[in-house]
Amino acid sequence: MRKEEESGQIVILLAIALLALLMVAALAIDGGMFYSERRFAQNGADASSMGGAGYAANYLEDQHITYESFSCTSAAVINSINGAEDEALLRASSNNYIIEKNNPTTDHGVVTECVNNPSSFDKHIDVKVTITSETSTSLAHLFFPDNLVSTSVAITRIKPRRTVAFGNAIASLGSACHENDGGVNIVGNDEPIIVNGGGIFSNSCIEGSGDASITVNGAGIALVGPGVSLNGGATISAEYGITPNFTPMAIDLIEPPPDCGAGAAQDIQITGHSDGELWPGNYSQIRFSGNQLTLHPGTYCLTGEVRFSDGEVTGNGVTFYMNTSDNFTVTANAVVDISSPVSPDPFPGLLIYRNPAYDGDVSLEGGGLSYFGGTILTPSGNIDVGGNSSIKQTYSTQLIGQYVKVHGNAGVEIDFDTSLVSQVPAYLDLIK
Repeated sequence: MRKEEESGQIVILLAIALLALLMVAALAIDGGMFYSERRFAQNGADASSMGGAGYAANYLEDQHITYESFSCTSAAVINSINGAEDEALLRASSNNYIIEKNNPTTDHGVVTECVNNPSSFDKHIDVKVTITSETSTSLAHLFFPDNLVSTSVAITRIKPRRTVAFGNAIASLGSACHENDGGVNIVGNDEPIIVNGGGIFSNSCIEGSGDASITVNGAGIALVGPGVSLNGGATISAEYGITPNFTPMAIDLIEPPPDCGAGAAQDIQITGHSDGELWPGNYSQIRFSGNQLTLHPGTYCLTGEVRFSDGEVTGNGVTFYMNTSDNFTVTANAVVDISSPVSPDPFPGLLIYRNPAYDGDVSLEGGGLSYFGGTILTPSGNIDVGGNSSIKQTYSTQLIGQYVKVHGNAGVEIDFDTSLVSQVPAYLDLIK
């Protein structure tokens, strides 16, 4: 009798074990199918979102839309959004997913969002693709009657082309408002100081002093602090107004930085009535007070001072990389004509760049006949530009440093041209 009871128990245990094995098999087979379909759907969503975003980025580039001109209501931006949605649909269909266009209530479609928030330095387009897929089961339906459902989401963000300092001709990165620590200081002496085509921004304060008018044409003035201080009869105005309480600006660094190679550093000191001719490479210092100096196009890597104190210096298509805390100085006695490279040079628009690990000054005292073109970026250092002659000094530069000072006895004009300064191209970021 006991053997018969034990035999019955074994049958029950065997049935339970077989049921458990069946459930494990169902989980293994159908779970594998589910995750395989989910991966395929996620890849499809990624490809669809990035394809649409790629179309929008290319369209913005073709139409020359920059951060400065970007507006969610402009025809070019609207066209880029419509094209992005159509391209996303096409990419999804190539992976056998038929999705809806611009329906925010669906879990199976493409939706775009445009953001234009300059006070936070945020202008972008998001292309969001959602794909919902169902997996029919082989064995799991014995226990769960419905298909397995998964939702995959991909969001790609497009940011428009912009200059390094978001369209500002002058930008101070320092958060403390005093000399050599932060702020923009503009000093005039009766004659006007004019900034054309680009704004002025400060992470701390903006100060105007001296009996001169300070005018920004075609742009505005913005700062993190509450206002602008004026002393000595100075006046300041901007075509697009003065806006306080901005988000602090975080500057883009040049990545990757210039590769100076392993060549020996040259020590250049030219004085008297001598001429000189230099080529790109490594230099421990360049000091010139001679007759005429010619700089050939390319990158000049410095571990020491650059000083032009007399004579004539010319160099088109040059970049100075200051891998040092030593200063870059041009005195009023020198006539200097230097400009940054153009594409396809590795550093188009970049005239002077200091490694952010170092501080130090960039001081350009134009004598009225000098010309400087391109971005001057010294993230941890200071910039002082101006004119000390009876001739107004004109710069085609962008000035970005911890502390920036502009001064001039006969006035100073800064002409900001986005085609001449360093830019960050439009780019994509798969944020989800």
